[in-house]
Amino acid sequence: MIITEPVWKNLIAYTISPIFTSKQCQDIIKIGSSLKTEEAKIGQEKGRQDNKVRTSKIGWIPFNKLPEMYSIIEKTMLQTNGNHFGFEGMRITELAQYTEYPKLEFIEENKKSISLKQGQAIFFASFIRHRVSPIKKGVRKSLVMWFGGPPFK
Repeated sequence: MIITEPVWKNLIAYTISPIFTSKQCQDIIKIGSSLKTEEAKIGQEKGRQDNKVRTSKIGWIPFNKLPEMYSIIEKTMLQTNGNHFGFEGMRITELAQYTEYPKLEFIEENKKSISLKQGQAIFFASFIRHRVSPIKKGVRKSLVMWFGGPPFK
């Protein structure tokens, strides 16, 4: 018997329209900007700082500060998982990371970059390569979240 992936399976998915209104984005930025920040590190657990690889400031948004934001993200993640990924038992596993850094790109097999507008969301499997490339002016403000579930079988 040959087992194949479902036709709908995709490891990168983004929303066509924003999941947050402009006002909601302003609220997230206001809370995010007021957080105690730290220099972002690379690697998990005891990550290391490397400004040649990652230059950003991060802060962690407590669940009780923006419960509506967490609710919208969870609902969108569950729908996206069902429509594209098919991972079991997905759930929010940690606080949202408010990040300020330059433009974010996701490198797919054909090296196509994806540009998002304010309020849009992108979901991808954590093993997908992605990178940040410089912008000409301004600062990229993003909300980064991780979701988890049972290990692959």
